Amino acid sequence: MQVTLPDGATLELPDGATGLDAARAIGPKLAAATAAVEVNGELRDLRLPLPDGAQLKILRVGDEEALRVLRHSTAHVLAEAVQHLYPTAKIAIGPAIEDGFYYDFEFPDGPPGEADLERIDAEMRRILAAGPHAIERSLTTRDEAVARFRTTDERYKVEMAENLPEGEEITEYTHDGFVDLCRGPHLQDTRPIRAFKLTSIAGDIDTYIALATEETNAAQRNDLIKDLDRELTISSLAAKARMSRRTFIRRFEDATGMSPGEWVVQTRVAKARELLEATQIPIEGVATETGFGSADAMRHHFRLRLGTSPAHYRAAFRAPAN
Repeated sequence: MQVTLPDGATLELPDGATGLDAARAIGPKLAAATAAVEVNGELRDLRLPLPDGAQLKILRVGDEEALRVLRHSTAHVLAEAVQHLYPTAKIAIGPAIEDGFYYDFEFPDGPPGEADLERIDAEMRRILAAGPHAIERSLTTRDEAVARFRTTDERYKVEMAENLPEGEEITEYTHDGFVDLCRGPHLQDTRPIRAFKLTSIAGDIDTYIALATEETNAAQRNDLIKDLDRELTISSLAAKARMSRRTFIRRFEDATGMSPGEWVVQTRVAKARELLEATQIPIEGVATETGFGSADAMRHHFRLRLGTSPAHYRAAFRAPAN
């Protein structure tokens, strides 16, 4: 098979050769420095076989195009460190982003604070100092992935695996005993991971859950209602919390027993009941005050959840006891 390099030169390789094989064919120093490859303009893992006739660009550690790969592998080291320090932590996703990387965790025993960042950072550096650790890519099946992560009680990974299409190629990446369900691409090993700094812990989801499950002032709850009112906004909040939308909703449901949308409606119904019981505000005014938007919408949700209309609810509440 043959591939073409950026300068127009062609490289003859055996069938099934990978991006790393191509780098080795050019020279051992290049191979050692290779972080990933671009195949026909697409960033790919260096371990994958190359198609015959491909346009190939070999990306070295330090190349701008390879920065995402370095960050992604660093996120996996972060996940390993957190698992060492917080054994009950559940892992979700850990992608590279424009200005760095993050990893989404659930901490059943309570999340770490900003003061714990140095401790996590130190554990990451201890892991790296004990290396370098090879980063290995392996194929698995959906059932095998579900079984693996169910055994370790990693429910977010179980959910991700279960949602993958039947028959789709599923990959896991392993380093230093840490295994993650991941599409990659990743570095060859942990050697290039050197300069990094943990800067913050995003706690927005915990704030939202606290507002949803605890007694808070009316202004805070109204702000939360506005934030959770639209699907698009839920995605924005999930991004602010640096987690997937699915994870945000799952954690909200776990804490409150309902979806963010249902929580909004139930909170509005509760507020409307308070106003109907304690004030003379007209039905239309109550609907506006509680954010239903219209009296018809409020009537719909009252009938659905309480089996009565707002007007009948008010009349029944104020009817004298027999």
